[in-house]
Amino acid sequence: MEQHYNKFNGKVYNYYDVYTMDGPGAKYIRKFVQQSICITGIPTFFLNNILKKYIPDNKNYGSWQGFDIFGPDYNIYINIRRKIKKCRKGLKVIEKKFIPIWIEKAYKIDGCMFNKIKQQTLVGKNILQR
Repeated sequence: MEQHYNKFNGKVYNYYDVYTMDGPGAKYIRKFVQQSICITGIPTFFLNNILKKYIPDNKNYGSWQGFDIFGPDYNIYINIRRKIKKCRKGLKVIEKKFIPIWIEKAYKIDGCMFNKIKQQTLVGKNILQR
């Protein structure tokens, strides 16, 4: 008779019970957490990096039984929300302060974007000299 080791309670059983011996993977946990937090205004690149940082692939997240009863660790939610808040604040600073300054400097006369447009179009060229 084949015996199965339960890695969560350390006992050996004569049967294999998926509900108590297996558990959710990191991909499932990320999807579950993503559905229960506010992610509006966060680009998916940043969101995926945050989720991968706090929900790594190489960690064990318990059995399905424990997940159904308790859900994922609440510290995961706290850390992810904190990081998303920082990300939102950084994006707001870039949007409100950096981009207007960059546009002003780039498109002024002899700015980098003005010179690029000048090379590709007739802006800043005297057509009458031909």
